[in-house]
Amino acid sequence: MKRLLFSLLFVLALTSVKADTILVDKVIAVVGDKVVLLSDIELQYEQLKLEQDIPVSAKCELLNGILTSKLFLEAALQDSVAVSDDEVESELDRRISYFISMLGGQEQLEEYYGKSTLEIKNEFRTDIREQLLSQRMQGKVYNNVKVGPSDVKKFFNLIPTDSLPYFNAEVEVGQILISPKASVFSRDIARKKAEEVLTALEAGEDFCYLVSRYSGDPGTADQCGSLGTVGRGEFVTEFEAAAFALNEGEHSGVVETKYGFHIIQMVKKKGSRITVRHILIVPAVLNSDHAMVKDRLQEIHDSLVAGTLSFPDAVKKYSEDEETKHQGGMLVNPETGNSYFEIGQLDKNTYFALEGLKAGEYSQPLLTTLPNGMPAYRIVLLKSETKPHVANLTEDYYKIQAAALKKKQDEALDEWLVNRINSTYVWVSPDYKNCMTVKKWFKEENSSTNTYE
Repeated sequence: MKRLLFSLLFVLALTSVKADTILVDKVIAVVGDKVVLLSDIELQYEQLKLEQDIPVSAKCELLNGILTSKLFLEAALQDSVAVSDDEVESELDRRISYFISMLGGQEQLEEYYGKSTLEIKNEFRTDIREQLLSQRMQGKVYNNVKVGPSDVKKFFNLIPTDSLPYFNAEVEVGQILISPKASVFSRDIARKKAEEVLTALEAGEDFCYLVSRYSGDPGTADQCGSLGTVGRGEFVTEFEAAAFALNEGEHSGVVETKYGFHIIQMVKKKGSRITVRHILIVPAVLNSDHAMVKDRLQEIHDSLVAGTLSFPDAVKKYSEDEETKHQGGMLVNPETGNSYFEIGQLDKNTYFALEGLKAGEYSQPLLTTLPNGMPAYRIVLLKSETKPHVANLTEDYYKIQAAALKKKQDEALDEWLVNRINSTYVWVSPDYKNCMTVKKWFKEENSSTNTYE
């Protein structure tokens, strides 16, 4: 619930702008000089009810989560924990971009909330800073919490035999991925087209019109090529160098990157952050380019099978998938953070790629589609496969280690909370005295009769 609260805070703040329910608001808690309002709980509860069937008692969990975040914030301010303006802006941009994608565009976002994007960001900048401070303080609490093999074994041995979890069949999957590249001939044609577009722009043609007619970036083609507001380090080197060299209202020449040929326009520049848009001319990838990649991967596959090339070395030398390359080529399960997947958690392409493979075997080169819609080829490794079984230290060490670490982190957090609550001004309305998850927040002087059911 605490993790869910952190992820929902900004969503719920935006949702509250359009909330139809009018609440008779009141202060229900104070942590340091930070107040918690009844509306903070009620609006979040109503939002959760839209997503799942939850009991009224969930309000206790929500209050506990808010009190905890307020205490983290209070401690962060007292301990001089800091987040930079760039971090705040980056997180704001990330979340605004997410909402824009959900609603179908920036205009739809502004229309829905009745405010400009700038006004929305200004309204929630303080909230985002406080969330980041709270999260950073929580990270400090966990920093020194570690578990070794003896801790894991002790944790496992304390689990009653009849309470050991049952794990479904799981697999570990790795991949080597290479994308087809446009030939020199195709890139020359694309460059000439980009130069023609640049000439039209300099002759007075509208930038947005040129984007809609020529740009090959599907994510920005219907937004006048807008890439939003970003800081340094978020674009590839060539693009960033050209973009930051521009003044407001200026456009670049033709800029080549691995994605193709760009014409960049500077919309706004403020300190280390810029708002830019671009036209992207993408070189055509021909059938011969696809064949070249398949042949290269077939050679890699044959070397892997023959044992003359190891999988980690092949990943390091050839794979172009940045998300898996630094994990030795292994796919990471986003739900668990480790490399184990239940069969039902695999995407259909990976599921079919594993068909007929045994642990330690490689697939033939297979065509796949990247999240950006572009084609690529990959070799898939079925590194390991487990059958359904009762948890044991041999097959499930890393899962048990994660559970042991979580328990130790919870204990560290509880100890930290007790110490901080005792040294911080905390008042909670007696209406919540019967909430088990909130009991630790009550002090002796705050022990009047409860009315909350």
